[in-house]
Amino acid sequence: MWKNVPFYLRTGKRLKDRATEIVIVYKNVPFGLFSGLNPERNMMKIRVQPYEGITLQFNAKVPGNKFIIDDVNMDFCHECQFGPNSPEAYERLLFDVMNGDQTLFTRWDEVESAWKIADILIEGFKGVMPIKYEAGTWGPKEADLLIQKDGRKWIEPKRPSYADQLDK
Repeated sequence: MWKNVPFYLRTGKRLKDRATEIVIVYKNVPFGLFSGLNPERNMMKIRVQPYEGITLQFNAKVPGNKFIIDDVNMDFCHECQFGPNSPEAYERLLFDVMNGDQTLFTRWDEVESAWKIADILIEGFKGVMPIKYEAGTWGPKEADLLIQKDGRKWIEPKRPSYADQLDK
């Protein structure tokens, strides 16, 4: 299912904004109804923080006689729907410890397997030096070149439409 699907990860300290999100950019369909207009690609953005939620961005024809395509966003805001009182991660874990619930805890064999994978990755990166970048940017130019060579571009995190409703 994921064969030939590229995954790109951008992470760093002192980036332009604090944001954790997963962006899935969908392939263009082969028949390309709107392809002559060069619309933005359809995508799903899963925001982990600070604006927890999901946005589906897709192309739609603007009503009327002219053939105009616009991006449409459908937003789900977790806090807007369920309120701001979700327990903090450690609050939930401590509660589970007190109740003897091990559901969210990792078994030792899982930890051991994860470290085996991490050791392989660490060994593979020996001698590779991190690339420095200016604080307050989205990272080094090499990150842009990495993704551009595959004909892609980074999707920069943006405040969702509901962000003004929240006290963040």
